[in-house]
Amino acid sequence: MYKIDYSKCSKDELEDVWHQVDDVKFPERAADIYRAMRQKQLERYDANPESSSQPHEVLSYFFHKSSLISEQEEYQYLQRELEEKEQRVKLLVGAYSGGRV
Repeated sequence: MYKIDYSKCSKDELEDVWHQVDDVKFPERAADIYRAMRQKQLERYDANPESSSQPHEVLSYFFHKSSLISEQEEYQYLQRELEEKEQRVKLLVGAYSGGRV
């Protein structure tokens, strides 16, 4: 099987594949992506989400509060999933490298 060299990927490409990779089905691939992201000092999830002060977003909050709440909940769910994935992959990387992450 062809092995991808993730170290040659851009930060955007790495972020995209990190979001998409199934670390349960493809643990070695997830570990390779994780290592490449660490090399480039790229966050595995959004530790500091951007806040917006756009006036239209403030107005939208009041008029469409329920849809914004569901978007926020979805975003928070995704961030928790990415954090959990990182923890699983850290264990894999440690196992592959004799305990070094």
